[in-house]
Amino acid sequence: MSFSRLAASTHTSAATAQRPLHRPRLTGGAEIATLVDRCQVGLDVQAVFFFQTDPAALPDAVKQLTARTQVHLATAVTGPDNMIAAVVVPHTDDVYRLLAEELPYLPGDRHVRVHLVNAFIKESGMTFHDGRRQPVDP
Repeated sequence: MSFSRLAASTHTSAATAQRPLHRPRLTGGAEIATLVDRCQVGLDVQAVFFFQTDPAALPDAVKQLTARTQVHLATAVTGPDNMIAAVVVPHTDDVYRLLAEELPYLPGDRHVRVHLVNAFIKESGMTFHDGRRQPVDP
């Protein structure tokens, strides 16, 4: 939301809406982020990839993996898989393309499994009810 839209919705001027955030933004104390319902912008498919990667190649694999815009979560984990990544794409064909054409070329790749996400339950402080995001009560 722009400052002018924020101002209009709070019945103030754009300068008044922007003032409390101006200094923290300049000093790095505040960052403005936008929460977007992925389905509303055509990103209907979410998948989770489980990787078995050579441990020595893990830092390079993570770097190359997170350079892809589809990846919104990547983490090193313990267990039989040592890296997990969550992606969001418009169509299941995009998941297959990643699995078949891009991910096998990550450094140290041994094996990749993929699971499609059927339903969201909770994500980043939001719950999903009747297909809509709702804030979690504190």
